[in-house]
Amino acid sequence: MNCQMTLWAESVYKSGYADGKESASGLTAPEIREVLLQVKGIGEKKVDIITAALEEAMEQKIKTSGKNPIDG
Repeated sequence: MNCQMTLWAESVYKSGYADGKESASGLTAPEIREVLLQVKGIGEKKVDIITAALEEAMEQKIKTSGKNPIDG
């Protein structure tokens, strides 16, 4: 009985994790750029600086963790 409950709980967890990971996929740098350009008061130069900083942070995370931050 205990083994069945453990298997069921693991199954629920894995299913929820997979669903959450899939629904949490992030925006790409070009998508972020487009969104930021729609914000009043933020011009192209500032958007380029922000986008470059985000890309740098994502690259650093990939280098240190070996994983894409979007993939978790």
